[in-house]
Amino acid sequence: MREISFQSMINTLDLFSTGVAIVDQEGRFLFWNSGASLITGHTAQKIVGKTFDEAMTMIDVFGQKISFEYFLEMHCLRGNAASLEVWIETPEGLLTHMRLYSARLTDGEGTCLGFAMILHDVIIEEVLGDALEKVAEQAHIDALTKLYNKETLLEDLRTHIENVKRAKYQIGIVFMDIDRFKSINDRFGHITGDSVLSLFGKCILSSIRKGERAYRFGGDEFVVLLIIDSEEDLLRFTQRFEREVYETKFPVTLNVTIGFTVVLGTDSARSALERADQRMYEKKIGKTHTETKTP
Repeated sequence: MREISFQSMINTLDLFSTGVAIVDQEGRFLFWNSGASLITGHTAQKIVGKTFDEAMTMIDVFGQKISFEYFLEMHCLRGNAASLEVWIETPEGLLTHMRLYSARLTDGEGTCLGFAMILHDVIIEEVLGDALEKVAEQAHIDALTKLYNKETLLEDLRTHIENVKRAKYQIGIVFMDIDRFKSINDRFGHITGDSVLSLFGKCILSSIRKGERAYRFGGDEFVVLLIIDSEEDLLRFTQRFEREVYETKFPVTLNVTIGFTVVLGTDSARSALERADQRMYEKKIGKTHTETKTP
């Protein structure tokens, strides 16, 4: 196997967008990559060759200047690796919030040769973290109704069933659909149909409480999972939801059928959903449904 040369390693580190720096045992900068230049504003030409104390102003959360002596003391307390919240002064005199990670570099006999450092811009890190969380969240959300999607329902329901088996709590499933929704699309068009679905989703979100989740199962079918004490809680939810539907100004008159069931410890996600769906179907056959007022 070919050995990786020191220069090729340095060239690779310079490609990182994360700030990477190396100082020797006396605190003199040997390396300062382009990522560090980008997030601090200090170029490698300015930093490399200077000591830790000469290169830039760095302060801690208490406003104390971080000298190389301070840095060494931190490593004495925390060992071979350490992290620290710091603020680095830019060439324009502004303070940039950074998270500094450092590790001791040693030879084969344990003698300290210096330190490798990684710098993260905290603001960028937090913004990117929030953005990634939103992207991940959107993958679980139905774009039209803003409810969770079917895949998320199945994941959540499996988790709840495991907890039901351990007798941690009871779960109820409410299954509902809009009667003859296809005829709404056929008669009034898909724009009107989408408006109905969007409003329907808002009605569900207005009816659920903290900790409860609602899902678009598919098409015009919807599911709500509720942590309950008894079946009476499911009945109270349906009454709350029916009132919300009745008071909402939909573009067309529509009927809504609702069925519900309590999840058993012997259930699978499929069996529980099928039972709730069957309860809804029985209501539909019996023509027990909620009707909106005419716009």
